[in-house]
Parts: sequence; structure tokens; C-alpha cells
Amino acid sequence: MSKQICLNVQQHMLLTLYLGDQDNFPIFDRKIFREIADIAAEALGFEISQSTVRGIWNARRENNFAVWESPERKKKLSVAEEIAGLKEVVKEQDQKFKIVFRKLHELSQVKEESLQGELNKRNLHLDSFNFNNGGGDGAELVD
Repeated sequence: MSKQICLNVQQHMLLTLYLGDQDNFPIFDRKIFREIADIAAEALGFEISQSTVRGIWNARRENNFAVWESPERKKKLSVAEEIAGLKEVVKEQDQKFKIVFRKLHELSQVKEESLQGELNKRNLHLDSFNFNNGGGDGAELVD
């Protein structure tokens, strides 16, 4: 838990003027209250809590004074939206896998055809060599 910071009336007035100065709004735009408190503390020379900055921002807004832009909050997706997003991702991944497997299948077919062609060449080479497979007792081999 953060320590409690109490401002005296003069410090609170200085902080209110500093945070209300429209020249500082570009510095504060889209920052969280903790960051704005740190910026103001550095500029004014005393510690400031984020809750004090939030309180001044809310008071100015409720009284129709100009205020800096608050930070955008993360949009919470409903479960249905999240599931729909995940289904879309899965669909894209499936398409990519189909492409990869199709190319892999094509490559394996090319490889098979290449191997088959090489086997045919070897068989032709062996067919062109005349083997004497017919009969005999091997006497013709002896001189």
C-alpha cells in the first residue's frame, strides 16, 4: 500500500493551478495519474499522490473546466468476440498448413519420380548386360 501524502492548502492550490494550466495539457494527455503525479512533483518540488491528481481531474471535469485527455483503457472483449477472434486465427493457420502440406506432397512425388527414374536407368543398364543364366555345369568357364 502506498504511503499517504497530505498537501497543505498552498501546495494544493499550486497543484490545482499547475494541473489546470492548458499549456500543460499536451504533457498530461493519455498519461496515467501516477505519471502525471510524478511530472507535477518534479515541477513543483513536493510529493503528490496519484489519488490527488485523480481528484483534481474529476473535480475539474464535473465543474465543466477543461481537462487533459485520460488514457485509453484496454477494451475488454466478450467471450464470444474472443472466441470469434481465435477461430479466425485457427482458420488462417489451417490455410497455411494446407499450403505447406500440398507443397510437401508435391516434393515427395517429385522425389519418388526421380527415384523411380533412377531405378529404371539401373534396370536398363542391367538388362543390356548379357548374363548367361542358362544351363551348363560351368565347364565352359574353365580353360
